[in-house]
Amino acid sequence: MSFQKIHTIALNGLELFANHGYYPEEQLIGGKFRITVKVDTDFSKATETDELSQTLNYEALFSIVKTEMKIPSKLLEHVGQRIVDSIASLSVKIQRIELLLEKLNPPFTAKIESSSISIVYTKPNHAL
Repeated sequence: MSFQKIHTIALNGLELFANHGYYPEEQLIGGKFRITVKVDTDFSKATETDELSQTLNYEALFSIVKTEMKIPSKLLEHVGQRIVDSIASLSVKIQRIELLLEKLNPPFTAKIESSSISIVYTKPNHAL
């Protein structure tokens, strides 16, 4: 029996304060956001060598998310796409990127835990 290796590096439930929102008040006041990002890559060498240089450093993922979240945007779609594009440029070994970006307690007249967008990018030759 043969198995396909799928290696995933993830940041789960990262919470940041940012100034995103369609309405000027949202951009002025800001709010809390939760981000989960999962990246499929090949870290076979790192499993053998125990060397950070042979894998995708999750601190680099954190740095990208933090940097892009600091740039105010009207739409979560815009922020999410910037995050995915920046992550995709980290390594040619990246096969798949999955992003969930949630706005916690969005400004509605009802209690809503979050609103969200998700983006999934898969290289065309990558089998899921």
